[in-house]
Amino acid sequence: MAAEVDDNYVGSAPKATYSLYRSEDNNSETPKELIYWIQAAERADSVGVDIINTSLGYTEFDDPRYDYKYADMDGKTTLISQGAEVGASRGILLVNAAGNEGNDPWKMISAPADAKNVFTIGANDSSRNPADFTSFGPNAAGVLKPNVSALGQNIVVYLPSGSLTYSNGTSFASPVTAGAMAVMLQKFPKVSLENLKDNVQKSAHLFGNPTYQLGYGIPNYEKANQELLAVSEVSTSNQLKIYPNPFKDELHIQSNNEIKMIEIYNLVGQKLIRSINQKSISTTQLKSGIYLIKVTDNKGITFTEKVIKK
Repeated sequence: MAAEVDDNYVGSAPKATYSLYRSEDNNSETPKELIYWIQAAERADSVGVDIINTSLGYTEFDDPRYDYKYADMDGKTTLISQGAEVGASRGILLVNAAGNEGNDPWKMISAPADAKNVFTIGANDSSRNPADFTSFGPNAAGVLKPNVSALGQNIVVYLPSGSLTYSNGTSFASPVTAGAMAVMLQKFPKVSLENLKDNVQKSAHLFGNPTYQLGYGIPNYEKANQELLAVSEVSTSNQLKIYPNPFKDELHIQSNNEIKMIEIYNLVGQKLIRSINQKSISTTQLKSGIYLIKVTDNKGITFTEKVIKK
């Protein structure tokens, strides 16, 4: 996602802002890691993340008493999937690897990829066929999983040593997709996540005939972009519009009412700039990133939107 190395290796969202959290304990496999993931997701929410990519899945533990059955992969039973659904309800786009158990006795997706509102990603090869290892859906409640797929077999990865190699796994397909969705979310910050996911799914090459290894298949993000362009250029309300977004040095308000106050906050709630009785606000002192703008008109009505500085 984040790589941008000498123009010869570029990730799917190199200009995004990242927060990194490790919830996996490599020394053991115990249910406490599900709690760690929930804590990481809560922390991510507290700093204002829009998307969480997870390359984890849980089915078995060191102590078999805690092992899950496929019936538990219904999106509601496991603690981590419950936590994922809470995250989704808070407006976070959760992207998760489907798992690499397609050739193993387990075979099926794992938690939290089973959660209904998690955007679950399978792996395909360069010929658009399912990677032989990619896990099967649906979830135990019959919900189609994975949602879509991305290249995850013989995918080029950058090693810590600085060299390139090939590797395999839905853990690579998932971040490729998360980065692409970040770009879409930046382009369409006012589109609901459900609408965004729906348009991406409808653009995929298997939309008319989904499978339980690739879901709706490989998205055509340009097609999804064009579909969203036709419906997304709407005002904050019938009376108010904030533009441009993304912005550079100034933001403007178009409104039928008088504007009493414009305030800009960072994602942890600190007020950074304020303008009184103006329909524009200078933003030259802001660094590139994501902010919240709050506009109050002369009738006491407030509007809050997420805005992006280039």
